[in-house]
Order: sequence, then C-alpha cells, then structure tokens
Amino acid sequence: MFNFFNIKKKENTVRDIDLIIEAVKKEFPDVGVWQIQVTNPNDDDGIWYFWLGEINDDEIQIDSSDGNCPFYTSTFRSDEMITVNSIEETVNLVCEHLRTSKYNK
Repeated sequence: MFNFFNIKKKENTVRDIDLIIEAVKKEFPDVGVWQIQVTNPNDDDGIWYFWLGEINDDEIQIDSSDGNCPFYTSTFRSDEMITVNSIEETVNLVCEHLRTSKYNK
C-alpha cells in the first residue's frame, strides 16, 4: 500500500491527478502516463492512461473531467468500472494494477 502522507498538495493549482501521477512514478519510475488529447473543445480530455512496457495492452485508465477526485477507473482485464474517491485510493488501485502487470519485472 502506498504511503500517501509523504505527498501533500503544494498549492491550490495542483490537481489530484498531478499528485497521483507523482506518487505512481515514485513507485514505478518507468510507468507510461498519457492524457488523451482531444481536438474538439467540447470533448472531455480528463482521461489518463497508465501502463508498463512498450505496449499498452495492459493499461489502467482513470477518468475525471477536472482532474480531481472522484475518478472512474477501468482496465482491459475487466468490464467493471470502479469509482475511487480519494488520491490515496486511486494511487493504491493504479499501483496494484501495475504490480500485477505482465510487464512488471
């Protein structure tokens, strides 16, 4: 389980997703993180993908329109969508997914 207490919000402009990415990268320095890029300003760009390895076929996706909790998560491993309500819960879920990834060496 990730120790969230080492990471605090630095200022009001920091979103939850920024802290989540920072925490996940501390646990998995080689993690790939990508935010969806939209071309239509009416589309939502609040989707981030986390994966290990060169192929992202075992990624975890987290969604939040403003980059703050709650996040909705999904993976290729399951049809289930899980809602996570805190930074710590999101970091733990992403890290657990990466720990069990076939690309985790």
